[in-house]
Amino acid sequence: MSESKKVRVLITNDDGIMAEGMLALVRVLWNTGRFDLRVACPATEQSGVSQSITLHRPIYASLYHLDKDPLLKDILAYQVEGTPADCVKLALTALYVNWSPDLVISGINNGLNSGTSLLYSGTVGGATEGLLNGLNSIAVSLDHSVRHCPTLLYTSAAELLLPIIDSFLAFQLSSTNKKKENWFLLNVNVPNREKKDIKGVKITRQGVSGFREFHSELEADEKEAKPTGDSGPTRRKFQLRGKIAMEDEDEDIDIVALKQGFVSVTPIGLFRTFPNQQEIRDQLASAGMTNCISTS
Repeated sequence: MSESKKVRVLITNDDGIMAEGMLALVRVLWNTGRFDLRVACPATEQSGVSQSITLHRPIYASLYHLDKDPLLKDILAYQVEGTPADCVKLALTALYVNWSPDLVISGINNGLNSGTSLLYSGTVGGATEGLLNGLNSIAVSLDHSVRHCPTLLYTSAAELLLPIIDSFLAFQLSSTNKKKENWFLLNVNVPNREKKDIKGVKITRQGVSGFREFHSELEADEKEAKPTGDSGPTRRKFQLRGKIAMEDEDEDIDIVALKQGFVSVTPIGLFRTFPNQQEIRDQLASAGMTNCISTS
């Protein structure tokens, strides 16, 4: 296939430039011969950073050679000392200025991104940055919260993503509704199961299940409690922990479909308004909120 006819894909993630999931995705896409790839990934893990960007310091980026795998030696890649959103923004504005992607893919993430976890996800944040720039975007994650297989099947997940990419791009190409408020990305979660055990693809809704977090206090050593030159109060040391709390039952919810063995595909909008927002706005107005501040 000629370079001009290949689908141009920018790949990022939040697990970092050496992440197994990202490399598996690159290999699968590259081996089809159908994709022209560029990579821009964080230099270090950036899980939980959402769509944050770096404002108060410079961002450093350097070429990174994927040639530990000989098949990938010709793919341009950068490691970026920033977040997934930084990676996408920098790729579009500085790193690959003469190359415009048809699609941004963020992943494959090590762990699911469903329910309320989407608000924190750096994987979804990278895809959202692509969407914000008017690009077709997909976030993809491997759910291994329940071990159906002793190994992480990133390659299988990437292969399952291929027909979803084709379907998504065909849909977007035929769509006539291009208003910004209707833009959406796909949040794809793949169960960590052998292909023969995958029940199919289900178009899902974002659920309300998510991590229930708490902070455990840890013992701080002397240097941590009193950094050199710090004359202030003794510092306390905490570590965030948590576990998934299931609050969903409907079969068209992302995490429920995953647990049933389906690949979950959830369209996620750019804006955070919700279906009954007009009703809520009317209720707030009726409750007197529009008159609570005097303008006289």
